[in-house]
Amino acid sequence: MRYLLKLLAASLLLAALCAGTAGAAVVVDSTSSAARTGISLAWGHTVGAGADRLLVVGVSVHNGKTAVTNMTYGGVQLASIGVYATGQGNASVSLWGLVAPVSGTASIAITLDRLTSVVAGAVSFTGVDQVTPWGAFASTSGNATNASLAVASAPGEVVVDVLSVRDGTLVVTPAGGQTQRWSGSTGGGVSDVRGAGSTAPGAASVTMSWALSAREKFALGAAPILPVTRQADAMIKLASEPDTGYLTDDLYENPVALQSKALGVVSGSTAAYRLRFENDGLLADDLLITGTVGGGGFTVQYLDDGGVDRTAAVTGGGYVIAALPAGANRVWTLNVTPSGSPAPVPGGTSFAVVVTAASGAAPAAADQVEAVTTSISANLTLAKSVDKATAIPTEDLTYTVVATNGPGLGDATGIIVGDPIPADTGFRVGSAQFNPGTSALTATASYSDDGGITWSYTPMDGNCGAPPGYDDCVTDIRWTMSGSMQAGESFAVGFTARVR
Repeated sequence: MRYLLKLLAASLLLAALCAGTAGAAVVVDSTSSAARTGISLAWGHTVGAGADRLLVVGVSVHNGKTAVTNMTYGGVQLASIGVYATGQGNASVSLWGLVAPVSGTASIAITLDRLTSVVAGAVSFTGVDQVTPWGAFASTSGNATNASLAVASAPGEVVVDVLSVRDGTLVVTPAGGQTQRWSGSTGGGVSDVRGAGSTAPGAASVTMSWALSAREKFALGAAPILPVTRQADAMIKLASEPDTGYLTDDLYENPVALQSKALGVVSGSTAAYRLRFENDGLLADDLLITGTVGGGGFTVQYLDDGGVDRTAAVTGGGYVIAALPAGANRVWTLNVTPSGSPAPVPGGTSFAVVVTAASGAAPAAADQVEAVTTSISANLTLAKSVDKATAIPTEDLTYTVVATNGPGLGDATGIIVGDPIPADTGFRVGSAQFNPGTSALTATASYSDDGGITWSYTPMDGNCGAPPGYDDCVTDIRWTMSGSMQAGESFAVGFTARVR
């Protein structure tokens, strides 16, 4: 037997990146539909990347005794929202839903328990509550030129309906205030069906109504789609920024991708961030705050809106902001400090802190932000060279040390360069050299005769049996710099020693 498959056009209406704030309406993402006479039906549907997604599929069948035995999207089972089966000789409708469908294009596949004419349409939404995504299913049937059904709803919700008419040639028109999302037919025979679906904004009571071009048997079912009632929202800015710097109100990421702030500080200084935790749900809710513990030379501190240190709780099992009213927020401080002792964190080293706010009642309704702190401490590198590859006794060797502050990092201050006199050589008196290079530094040389324990020794000709002009008592030399060495600058120090 040959069956006719009609794939109706799909239109992408909106791809939202986030659910709305508390009280915002559910938003239609995309629609698609198909029609066929057979025992199965399949077509492609595209779900956008918006947050808090829901896929709803409405099924219209000619034979009221027919049941849907299986329905999947991308292989994932849909749940029944409601079924209205009117029996042999009457039309039948059903609504099905899938919470958090995967973004992208996949196939909706429907299996029926018997051969019949079937039309099905799909609507994907964003901003839908992921715990209680839909309300009570309502349905009716009749034999008239108008199909009408009252549905209990509320502002902020969206009512979706599905209509089945036992004559594929009829034209059906939704009432004003309704937006038709699909309409299809399997043909013009006595066994064909006209199926359609629409949406309407929620209110205390919504009447879904369709005009039929001729009197005919119909079935009509509908249910309200519920907006997010639980949603934690996390935002971040630098402490130095105005509130307009917050990233990002009403953007819910888990894991974080866009809500990231970065700051560079020298070791021992603190990078301060502000965290704003907001309840974007419709109900009062606990918010669970968790975050990264310090490491790699960085310490992390979390202070609540009262300045109380909550680090132990946040980095442990999590800290609960209890019973936060809908729409309310709390502002915390996040401090990240690269250690200044016993050694500074090397310049250019970064540490990322990820902070998560999650609904206590619906943990999946979470949001993450990130703070990336970089040590911009001076990153000095030293390169030592000698003017000869080999030397014999009594010959001089001149040693040079070039110090460079890494480009793009912080200024260096308090610089001291120390260098031991090589074994089996003697220091040439007066040979200590300083070349400021590209820096604006000045330097003072000092000497040690005890391996660097003390630095009060003054070189003298002939000390420790050295020939004139040399001092074999010198064990170490150091240069103490005055001033600041900026990133990218360099200087050189050096001395001459005689091979004994």
